[in-house]
Amino acid sequence: MGRKAIEKRDNQLIINIDEIEREQQALMLTKSNDLIHAKFNASLFVQKLLNFSLASIAKQPNGEISSAVRVADLRNAMDLSGHSIYTAVSAAVEPILNFKIIKYDDAAEKIIGLNIVTDCYYSDGILYTTFNRKIEADVINIQKKFTRNNVYFLCKFKSAYSLRLYELLSTQRWVLQKSKKKIVSVIYSLGELRFEMGTIDPNDSEVQKAMRRNMDWNIIAEEVAANRTQKRWDDFKRRILVVAQKEINNADYSDIGFDFEPVKSGKSNKVTSVKFHIYLKNPPKYNDQMIPEEEIDAVDVRLVSDIKNAFPSYPLREEDLIAVVRAAGNDRDRVRKAIDIVNIQKKPIKNLIGFLVAAIQECWDQDENIPYIVDQDYECTQQTIFDYNEHEEEHQRLNELVKKYLANDIEETDIKMEDRSVVKAMANASKKVEKMKTRDIM
Repeated sequence: MGRKAIEKRDNQLIINIDEIEREQQALMLTKSNDLIHAKFNASLFVQKLLNFSLASIAKQPNGEISSAVRVADLRNAMDLSGHSIYTAVSAAVEPILNFKIIKYDDAAEKIIGLNIVTDCYYSDGILYTTFNRKIEADVINIQKKFTRNNVYFLCKFKSAYSLRLYELLSTQRWVLQKSKKKIVSVIYSLGELRFEMGTIDPNDSEVQKAMRRNMDWNIIAEEVAANRTQKRWDDFKRRILVVAQKEINNADYSDIGFDFEPVKSGKSNKVTSVKFHIYLKNPPKYNDQMIPEEEIDAVDVRLVSDIKNAFPSYPLREEDLIAVVRAAGNDRDRVRKAIDIVNIQKKPIKNLIGFLVAAIQECWDQDENIPYIVDQDYECTQQTIFDYNEHEEEHQRLNELVKKYLANDIEETDIKMEDRSVVKAMANASKKVEKMKTRDIM
């Protein structure tokens, strides 16, 4: 919740009840995708408590990040009655304090284990939680890919597997909105999915050793993890995936649905991955404001000059400026909006022309100093802008990895787990191109 709703004075959390009641109508949980994909093992109730607390988080003047949640609000969010929830919340304090995640730390470039809560206590109907400052960049002023979910919807889920899988798959919501596709598909290795669903304890010491060595998820799950449940694919599918699918696809508190299929490989035709096909239950009706390029006979040279004058320090080519104007259909307002959105960006834009064209084609707009995209929500807008700012740097980073991989300067195990599939796919594509070139020469 906002700073008005929760403050810390003289080392005491001060709660403004009126502010809480106003803010809870639009209580959204924002997490970085890195945090969502962290591995952990927790009950459904503890997950809900942590989600609600994270959605209510505020940074205090002393630098702490903390929250104060009324149990009455939790009871309403979870559609519970009676007073048993007060006892349950009190009993959940210890599991919350012991809640540990395993995630990849970009700065340290290694797998780390982290207790995300440093202090938690229950008093007079309020759950007070202080979070580890190491997750601040994952929940406040996030500067990487993130996902927003309505915390009241998250509190409605009946199964821990449904809630967990919904959060994982909801990271693709912005892709559906941005691309305007009806279905987006993602693949998880079966081993990693077992970790994500909590059927393997990521805090096992042998498992952590294997993770630090960047071992394949399937090998860790099958050969290292001693305490995994639902060992057979059929059991995992029936007791976890099908259960989660039924709730996510049918519940009115879920805005997405999915189908899935096993991916088999090897001589034994063994299931090694799961492919999810995700869709929006009620996709928005997109308003296509683009004017077909073939209908533009001439370019307004005044708009070309306007763009050039707006960015005197950028070395812009005439043909690039013309491309921007053509994308706008000679519409001065659309060009002006795109320029204004560029000017409010805090980070330097690496590909100005691409950014301007995207802002025009995808109908970006702004409300005061907050940019948004027509027919898209806040999350999708921010994620789109982040992608355009970071795309060039990310592409260059992956290309460097591919070059090193093809030159045998690095092994597959030297590549981060989240980059491996992309690097291998790019490397295979590069090999095919080289073979085609060789064949053409011969």
